[in-house]
Amino acid sequence: MNLDILRKEIDKTDSKLIESIANRLKLVKEIGEYKKANNLSLRDEEREQKVLQYWKNKFSSLGLNDDLFIKKLFELVIEESVKSQEGIIHK
Repeated sequence: MNLDILRKEIDKTDSKLIESIANRLKLVKEIGEYKKANNLSLRDEEREQKVLQYWKNKFSSLGLNDDLFIKKLFELVIEESVKSQEGIIHK
């Protein structure tokens, strides 16, 4: 493969990644609405730890062993999720 073909593949992968993140944030908003309607806590530390562990295991099963990267990625995703739900719960 040449560089242009590889870069096009990266662009396709990035597009799928962005679509997945957008879908996740849509679901996060629905969860925020549910939490608000049912007077549930914004944060669920146990759930967050389970998600992080799942991501670490998935990452590792794909032959990638950078726990710091997945932890940073997880923290960014959760931070954005919490901000989104805060906007719903506190309006």
